[in-house]
Amino acid sequence: MNLLEIREKEQVEKVVNKHYELLLKDPKTREIFQHLKLEKHLPRIYDFWCFVLQINPEENQYKGSVFEPHTKLNLKAEHFDIWLGHLAEALEPFQGSKAIEWMEKANQQAILFKYKLGLEPHQIKIKKR
Repeated sequence: MNLLEIREKEQVEKVVNKHYELLLKDPKTREIFQHLKLEKHLPRIYDFWCFVLQINPEENQYKGSVFEPHTKLNLKAEHFDIWLGHLAEALEPFQGSKAIEWMEKANQQAILFKYKLGLEPHQIKIKKR
């Protein structure tokens, strides 16, 4: 298999499409994503990831709250782990800095969302003197 670097929006679209295909096939995530109007939703996701990954960000502006729509989905912590696993699978044909960065950013996003949704307790360790 010939591995590719992610450089173009079309490659981002390929990854996102594969990711959603996997999420919709998975019995643990299908119900969460099947209600989406993908023809409207996916272009926003393409723009979001292009903007985050700085792939023609001037052409691919993302506006709006990335977190707010997720507050209504009744997500569990395991959904984020599944989401990350399917993203890693969708990214398999690609290599290089953008693929690595994409997984890093997705991991950060999952941690933040789990925390903000109250799914992962935030622990602060205080050193005693």
